[in-house]
Amino acid sequence: MKKNVLTPILMLMLLSISNAQISNDPPFILSVNELKAWTVGGATTDANNIATENLATRFSNASTQLNPSLNNDLKIAMLPDGMNNFGNYNGEQSVFNYYNFTHWAYVDKLVWFGGTADDTVQIPSAPWVNAAHRNGVKVFGNVFFAPTAWGGSTATVANFLEKDGSGNFIAVTKLKDIIEYYNFDGWFINEETSGLGATNGQLMYEFVRELTAAIEPLGKEVMWYDAMLLNGNVSWQNYLSGSNYPFLQNDENNDLPTDGYEQRVSSSMFINFFWNSNAYTSTSNGNAVAIGRSPYDVFTGVDLWPGRNQTAFETGGNTWMGNIHQTATNAYTSLGLFAISCLYNNTQYSNFENDPNDRASFYNAERHLFGGADNNPAIEDASGFKGISNWVPASSTITNLPFETNFNTGHGTSKFTNGVETSTADWHNMDAQEILPTWQFAREGNTSINCSFDFTDAYNGGNSMKFDGMITGASPTTVKLYKTDLTITTQTALEVTYKTGQIAATNMNVLVAFNDNPTVLVPFSLGTSTSSNWNTASINLSAYNGKKIVMLALEFNSATTVNPYQMNIGKIKIFNDPALSVVDQQFEGFSIYPNPNKGVFIIALNSEESSIQVQVHDVKGREIFVNTFINALSFNKEINLSTVQSGIYFVTVTDGINKAMRKIIIN
Repeated sequence: MKKNVLTPILMLMLLSISNAQISNDPPFILSVNELKAWTVGGATTDANNIATENLATRFSNASTQLNPSLNNDLKIAMLPDGMNNFGNYNGEQSVFNYYNFTHWAYVDKLVWFGGTADDTVQIPSAPWVNAAHRNGVKVFGNVFFAPTAWGGSTATVANFLEKDGSGNFIAVTKLKDIIEYYNFDGWFINEETSGLGATNGQLMYEFVRELTAAIEPLGKEVMWYDAMLLNGNVSWQNYLSGSNYPFLQNDENNDLPTDGYEQRVSSSMFINFFWNSNAYTSTSNGNAVAIGRSPYDVFTGVDLWPGRNQTAFETGGNTWMGNIHQTATNAYTSLGLFAISCLYNNTQYSNFENDPNDRASFYNAERHLFGGADNNPAIEDASGFKGISNWVPASSTITNLPFETNFNTGHGTSKFTNGVETSTADWHNMDAQEILPTWQFAREGNTSINCSFDFTDAYNGGNSMKFDGMITGASPTTVKLYKTDLTITTQTALEVTYKTGQIAATNMNVLVAFNDNPTVLVPFSLGTSTSSNWNTASINLSAYNGKKIVMLALEFNSATTVNPYQMNIGKIKIFNDPALSVVDQQFEGFSIYPNPNKGVFIIALNSEESSIQVQVHDVKGREIFVNTFINALSFNKEINLSTVQSGIYFVTVTDGINKAMRKIIIN
């Protein structure tokens, strides 16, 4: 079974075509001897590979989930197969079609899976770690001992397990030093070399236990792969069994039931994928509980490579996702997605690895996996794969102002700066990838609007967001983009940079949900564009001071059908603008009266400046009045808004130096 199933995996790792810019040498790959000799500043160390982004904190928030009944217990680990051949680089590369990933909102861990008989230690590259960390995703390096049939040697394993004169594992110290130096988050231990014997099997157990004890206090993790057992034999269990559980949690002192399974051995376990029913996952769940561990520390593996183990996700995904779940919303275990890179290098999904013009197939395949057959996580598919999003809620890290995104995916066929094309050369750099939409792409209402990344035009970076198709008259389309947790102040503004290609009505509203009523999306109209090039619209959110923005969406709406329709969004920015701050009591004698009123009121103040600007906004931030008046020390002007609707409005007055805001009520 091993030969029939794992041979293709290893063949892919060995035979994947590497571009010359990809490096399979230090600092990314170390032999056992290079590991044991590793030092900061040594010959196999590279400071350029230090990740500069620390791990962001993630949140879920059930009130803004597409399906609020989903729980957030299940975690997902993704294991691109042969990641060393896809991502071992630093700095910008002159290639567009390197491997990319955009659905970070649904995964929790990225394992840098790869290795050969000689390439034991796989260290993740800084660009990928930085991209993952921005999204709160932990990144694991890989320690790989190859199967004997592929050159794996018991001597290599014994060399790795060497202890120093004090009886400590040399590798534990080195792996701890490496993970701290390069700022990534864990080690995935994959021991598949046969014939180690009980002595080395016990030593491997002790090594995993000691590595876990050394790095967990640092907030790091160890994930063990379900292959080798305590007796040194390689025997995939395919569930958390009575034979492999000691590598997760163990009764080391053999005094059950006095203190239970007292010894924590690893942070989690990746279960091999030779399983085909919920008997495996339910048993894993029960055994995890029995040894005192969370079932979600167990990652049941699914092999996404078509035709190899599990049925391909587009036809069999509903079955194996169903087998991982005990109910529609509660899982038996966590989930491991092995060979997720098949979306990139298997022609059943795309040929993007070899053909940069096949980018649409690649992006569509990833949206199919996570969003379902209709590429829409907002709607449960009536037929075909429902998508990972049907079972797993999206998470986000957007918690602080400013939040700004140009929707940069981290690669392109050209490059733009402030809307001007500055390069026509291909490029790729995951370090440049920004936080992308939480949902790709959640369309509600009329679904006649398509959503995609547009690599032909951008405001900054290599792509913008494109919304095109048709707006059906009086039948709007809502596209939910971002899950957020952003606190509004008296200075908060929202800016949208967009392009319609003409001077015309945008037929688009920005929709904002606030924490006090998260299911209601408040519209802010962009009105009419003033240029056929890039436009920037600003929305004053100070009226919502103290509330939180919990969702950001777009609405495409028209009383009559618009066909064809296209809107490109180049940038969204939510920030605190000092120009919006209320500096009260700066004007001598400032007053607005009467208040409340029927739309006619007087503004009075004293100022030595030559002009006074008056702006009035409604509670949605829309400007309904603006005028600049000539001033002569004593300012006293009547403002007539008798035609506006009754409600609350905000009057802002400035002379260029002083500024004040008042809330008025028009009856």
